[in-house]
Amino acid sequence: MPKSYPFLESLQQFLSVKEVDSAVLSSFQSHTTDIENYYSDIWDGTFVKSIPSFIRENGAILCFQIYINEVELANPLGSKKGKHKVSVFYWVLLNLPPQFRSFLRSIQLLGIVSCDLLKQRGSDVFLRSFIEDLIRFENGVTLTVRNEKKKWFGVLLNFAGDMPAYNFVGGFKEWVGFAKSPCRTCTIHRDNLETIHCEIDCILRDKLSHEKQVLELEIVDQTQAARDALSCQYGVNRRCPFSVLRYFYATKCFMHDLMHIFYEGTLNLETALLLRVLIPDDSYIIATVNYNISTLKSGREFTSPPPFRKSEILDSKKLSFSSSEMSSVAMCLAIVLGEFVSSENPYFANFLLLLEIMTSLQSYSFTEKQLAVLQKNIEIHNKNHVFLYPKPTDSAGKAIFSKLHTLIHFPSQIKQFGPPPASRGVSVMSQRTPRLRKLCEGIVTSITSLGR
Repeated sequence: MPKSYPFLESLQQFLSVKEVDSAVLSSFQSHTTDIENYYSDIWDGTFVKSIPSFIRENGAILCFQIYINEVELANPLGSKKGKHKVSVFYWVLLNLPPQFRSFLRSIQLLGIVSCDLLKQRGSDVFLRSFIEDLIRFENGVTLTVRNEKKKWFGVLLNFAGDMPAYNFVGGFKEWVGFAKSPCRTCTIHRDNLETIHCEIDCILRDKLSHEKQVLELEIVDQTQAARDALSCQYGVNRRCPFSVLRYFYATKCFMHDLMHIFYEGTLNLETALLLRVLIPDDSYIIATVNYNISTLKSGREFTSPPPFRKSEILDSKKLSFSSSEMSSVAMCLAIVLGEFVSSENPYFANFLLLLEIMTSLQSYSFTEKQLAVLQKNIEIHNKNHVFLYPKPTDSAGKAIFSKLHTLIHFPSQIKQFGPPPASRGVSVMSQRTPRLRKLCEGIVTSITSLGR
């Protein structure tokens, strides 16, 4: 049974909290830095500055982020896996200071629905009420906050989540392996993934060309086969439900999320590939690496990772680590492998470059020079990756997979929306899986009880 929560009512209650109201009013007064070409928050990004209501109201608008998270409520290793999976939508008020956006009390529930039902009915149906509220916000909505009526303006600045989930909501191909154009930011053909490693060499998707592709898909008098061929060519399935918002760009506002793109995707796979090359079938070295990692001490907060599994390394499977564990184990691995591998080893050197990219993407501020260095490091890393881990000539896959290609778009995304930590509110919360899962289970139980 789907359940959505009144957005305007929730927002009015949230704004009535004294600390929230003060933070919002403060953001209206200091919504940008005085340093040109310096990016430390969403207000420094070029995208928010281009929104008409932001310009008209001199920055005094509410900005929201929506996040979708798919939660498996049953035992993920049991026979019921996938049968009770739910999609949970949250919203975060980006007017809060960045350090508070990932707090549990800052994350508001928008709705919860079965994944199967969402795909059957469509995200536009489930999000209709929320989208209508956003349309009203373009012209201003009167809310009573702390016993005072005031007209507020607001925008949906971006949407985040894991790749299949937000591709579904955005109208793109969920599983990009079936698309000739697998990237939702650019039109790169999948045959060129191994040769193009810099965004400047890509043709970026824009609102007009995307609308043209959607209109082609919506032509009534065409066969399903013709529609499927166009969908495969463009990497687009349908119109994005947020396209009714004049300021929202489906090709820009669906964020490349650092947690899913980097930690759970790129870093995870490259770590597995590295270990397979360096310690292909040596149980002693694997055991030694696991032991040395388990005994490492750190003066900062540290997520202790589980041990590497030999079967996963030999089969080049995805490692059984969460995103926070992946970040920790990668840094530990760089220290521990130094006992067995020279830093001049090309595989190890490229892994260290990837860790340098990871460290850069975790930064809270960027200058133009730092973004240029980041872009160059990504370009060098991806070129090396193709050389070091080539796919067999008879393989349909590519050495550069979609998430690894997506890294080339992070520097421009930072220019548009600020550094990743500024927009990571709910994605950080989703790393706290046991707590989040328990919260969702409680919500689902309550909804089920009400429906009986």
